[in-house]
Amino acid sequence: MARPTEAKVITAANVAWADGTLFQGYLLLVLGMPTRSAVAYTEVYLQGTDIHKWRVPTRVKIPIVDGVLSTSVRVWQNLDMVPTETDYSAYWYDDSGKSIATDDPSQFSITASSYTITPPTLSNNTAPASGGAP
Repeated sequence: MARPTEAKVITAANVAWADGTLFQGYLLLVLGMPTRSAVAYTEVYLQGTDIHKWRVPTRVKIPIVDGVLSTSVRVWQNLDMVPTETDYSAYWYDDSGKSIATDDPSQFSITASSYTITPPTLSNNTAPASGGAP
């Protein structure tokens, strides 16, 4: 059997806030596991690794620096996983760890050596016009 295949996640353009400021933070990919015949999977392994079962991480954090996703972080392609009916979901966080957005569609499979993800619209937060009472 062929070696399991890794993929890098990229964007077609820099990730930026609505005002054009380059985004600093990270993309969190979460692996969704299937339910088959009323059995809910809690672990996923790579195919072709019978002797040393390689467990697939269910969460992968990809740093974003100056609007660019790190290409040194790799994820496994879904077709190389057991069970094969897995999907990824994407969550975007700023550099303070605040959840900014989730992707739509909410689940996707990675089937090539490079996966282009489209960042959501990142609206800038605005401060209130006046401060509240202390």
